[in-house]
Amino acid sequence: MVSVASLLLEGSLPRLEVRLLLQAVLQCSLTTLISAPERCLGEEEIAHFQALQARRQRGEPMAYLLGERVVLVVSLS
Repeated sequence: MVSVASLLLEGSLPRLEVRLLLQAVLQCSLTTLISAPERCLGEEEIAHFQALQARRQRGEPMAYLLGERVVLVVSLS
């Protein structure tokens, strides 16, 4: 099983980008994500995260992956 904590420590992408991708996949807030690092992802969530991660590693902008642009802490849709 893959936990939130293990993905945050993985290091294939900057931690902020991993957090943003996890928030999108899990449809949760940053507070929820950080408060439950032991949460394990289901198979579909893992597949979705890995697909987004691969696209990001190929250089696709985060705004395209998330469907919105994140500026500081304000989300502009």
